[in-house]
Amino acid sequence: MSADEDGVWAPGRDHDVQLTNVEPTDFELSQLSPDVIREPNLVSRSNSMPQIVFGIIATLVIVAIVVTGFGDPDDAEPPAAALSDPEVTEEDPSGLRTEQSATFLEALPEAGDYLMFFRSDDSLAVLDFRDGSSELMDWGVPDGIETKGFMYLASERGSWVVDPNNLSRALRLAPRAQIAVLRNPTRTAVLAEVSGVTTVFGGFFDGRSVRVLASVPAGSNAEAIQKLGVIISPLTGGSYLIQETWPTLVSSGRIVAANAHWFAEVLCDDRLRCTANIRSWDDDMVTPIPIDVLATAVVRISPDGRWVLSGGTGHWSIYDVAKQTSVATGDDVVPNGSATWSPDSAFFLWIDARTLSAARPERPSERVNLTLGVEPLIGLITTEIGFLPVADTE
Repeated sequence: MSADEDGVWAPGRDHDVQLTNVEPTDFELSQLSPDVIREPNLVSRSNSMPQIVFGIIATLVIVAIVVTGFGDPDDAEPPAAALSDPEVTEEDPSGLRTEQSATFLEALPEAGDYLMFFRSDDSLAVLDFRDGSSELMDWGVPDGIETKGFMYLASERGSWVVDPNNLSRALRLAPRAQIAVLRNPTRTAVLAEVSGVTTVFGGFFDGRSVRVLASVPAGSNAEAIQKLGVIISPLTGGSYLIQETWPTLVSSGRIVAANAHWFAEVLCDDRLRCTANIRSWDDDMVTPIPIDVLATAVVRISPDGRWVLSGGTGHWSIYDVAKQTSVATGDDVVPNGSATWSPDSAFFLWIDARTLSAARPERPSERVNLTLGVEPLIGLITTEIGFLPVADTE
């Protein structure tokens, strides 16, 4: 285990994490068993679209045969070739809202909404949307933090996607919907319930060219990960990543936590003996960790992959992946069970009642507290970028 000269730690390597684009073909699945790799595609098992496409093609072929008098067999295009590269459906967002009640993109409502985010000048700001964009406070953060593209924010009252450099570009998602802004900030993956079926859509930030990418099997765990895509872990096993195309198998186990650079997986054999790993999306590096670190309600991996914050309401713990040891937290550092990491992994933050707190993982008992001018808070987001506490105005 080593650290770079700039202090950024990456397990098993002596250089910094490279923020290269993640494509499905980049994943190495050599460690997976042949039986797992031969598992049928998630879409073919959970989505009836290939059968529909096959029916349409078969009907067109029959009509062509009748009209042309069977024609020349050499001129006929075999249906199998057409099915090997299925076309995703293009949906009009307005049609989805009207016909399927999938209101996953709306204008930001006027309510007591407060937004906290890291700005491009490396400062932290809280904005009050009741008055447009009035700034409540500033707080300096370490150098080297960049805020580019869009941010996903969520609370009990809904979810938003916001351009931090242009607050007028804010869209609200319907309840129980999630959105992942990909590494290309103009592209998104939306996880929303449509007609009782959890569906993954792909499209642009403004909702244009929305594509249906997959239907999530009932009982599956599905989560939108910022700057990455949507991860689905079906009950049948394995974990799949959806970005701008169809689902790709990325782990034979269950992914319990992830960010844009790392993910935590739990692997169990037939006798239910389980192991846990921290893995990188960008290469084959695997770092084993104790299984109890991931056996909690909530797990947060730091962006650099060194720290794992895990636990739930009333008790949290910090695990140092580099030193393979737990860090004593003293008093409960996250009493309300919600937390997020700063983009540079230097500290983690949480909100309790009216107080915003921050602490460094190596010294969690030393914390900085700031008082918010809102009460009570009924919502809190937990992403790698920031929070969205929402004030109760009723």
